[in-house]
Amino acid sequence: HPEHPVANNQMGVLLLRQFRMDLATEHFQRAVQVQPRYEAALRNLARICCARAETAEPAERATLLSTATQHVEKALESAPTSAAWAILARIRVLNGQPQEAMAAVMEAERMGTICRDLPAVKAEVQLALATMAPAAAPGAPNSASMS
Repeated sequence: HPEHPVANNQMGVLLLRQFRMDLATEHFQRAVQVQPRYEAALRNLARICCARAETAEPAERATLLSTATQHVEKALESAPTSAAWAILARIRVLNGQPQEAMAAVMEAERMGTICRDLPAVKAEVQLALATMAPAAAPGAPNSASMS
């Protein structure tokens, strides 16, 4: 039924499993149109934006990640879940914000019920943190002061 948010969300999930992202997006959007604070559909919209951002050109990537952030923040306002925090962590990693991503992972872990994606997201965040350029220690010489 086109007016039933749960049915639209479930259809979107099925379509997503078939890699039919455009049709899945339409169903998730319908679910949110009928029930604007439907946490699961908002999370699924954010997931799709993240997936598309991974292969997008920089300008489109920024727009997709901004849209994903809007969806997941609305989901967190509606019903803060481990899954929503994990998606926010993923968005922050993709935005080059590993410290903020780890804060989101820690919030997800505090929720008690851990979503299935969290261990992989946490590993991705830890890798991003490990590969960050080390900050210069206070008082340590840098290339500008070496000349």
